[in-house]
Amino acid sequence: MAQINKGDTFTNGESVTGGRLNALVDSATLAVGAITDQTNVTAGSLVSADSTIVAVSGVLKEATMGDINGSNIPVVTSSITAGANSDIVITPNDGTIVTGQAYTSADGLTVTVTSTAHILTAGQVILVASAGTGYNGTFRVATVLTNSFTYVMTTAATAGSGTLSYTKKGLVKNPANKSIAGNLYVDGNAVIAGTTVQTGAVTQTGAVTQTGTVNITGDIQYNGTPVFGLYGTETTNIYPYIIAGTVITFSATWYLSAGNDLFVDTITVPTNEIWDVNYYIPISNDTPTACTWSVIYILNGVGTTFCLGTSVNVVSGVVQMSAGVGGLTPPRYSIIPLNASFSLTAGTHTIKLRAGLFAAGNVLTMSGGNTKVIKKYKTA
Repeated sequence: MAQINKGDTFTNGESVTGGRLNALVDSATLAVGAITDQTNVTAGSLVSADSTIVAVSGVLKEATMGDINGSNIPVVTSSITAGANSDIVITPNDGTIVTGQAYTSADGLTVTVTSTAHILTAGQVILVASAGTGYNGTFRVATVLTNSFTYVMTTAATAGSGTLSYTKKGLVKNPANKSIAGNLYVDGNAVIAGTTVQTGAVTQTGAVTQTGTVNITGDIQYNGTPVFGLYGTETTNIYPYIIAGTVITFSATWYLSAGNDLFVDTITVPTNEIWDVNYYIPISNDTPTACTWSVIYILNGVGTTFCLGTSVNVVSGVVQMSAGVGGLTPPRYSIIPLNASFSLTAGTHTIKLRAGLFAAGNVLTMSGGNTKVIKKYKTA
């Protein structure tokens, strides 16, 4: 099959002129067979040195596969498929190193670099070198002006100034949405400026640093050892209470009587939490006579057996406050504050404040300023 379409056709007996000969050549075109009649290239066998022919500004030129792939030509296709046993590798090129650029930082975190006509844009990644201690590393460009840009360090360094070198790192950018049906493996850092919607599983083997708010509407399953801390503090007031000796009389076993409860406080600690509870209660002895002996207890109600002590004790699950058999002993018309702190593990605890008076006629008062503070900690 012919591979060239002639520009003119001659028959026997016709005159041959210069114009027709020129047209024969100048008007000739390649036939489809010039391509289709050639031996096929084996799929996946092209290498960078293989070449084809292209028109560049009206001139035919050779172009190798490496020339074409290395050009800034938009790839407009709905599908890119690698050959068998091959990966699709996208390798952007780093920029040229820029040296001797002045920088300054007033707080040791935000760094302003003066670089004339740098052409960087916000969000690009740079490798900083030859700067002061703490200023080197890989960072994202935060803000840009025509002749300057800033980057923000994750760990504060000593505020100061100097000179540095930087290289724009190659970056694969995806300005639209990305859907990944399989696994996603990231060897370096993954920086996501917008919202990430994750419907499948995420496997994280390294550290995760979160500076903003994480909103989780479902369950989180941990296979490792999570580390948590204080997540909330709650302060409430305890209403004042008056106990008179004509109603409750001190005895060797007064602390066993539920009738001596000034208040009962039930606290339920959720699973995998510990709550530190503090009671601060100023105890006022308002008796008209001296030598009034009073005892205050804080009980968590778990145990049934406990004994008097000289400090805060935990006996059979009972948190006990006392100062000997006499207990807290406010002198006449004076105040001694009860300041008790203890930790509660998961479960329901009953906290009781009990009081007893040494003799009839004496009066014990919880004065103003009574507070209960709970600090809540996650443990798992």
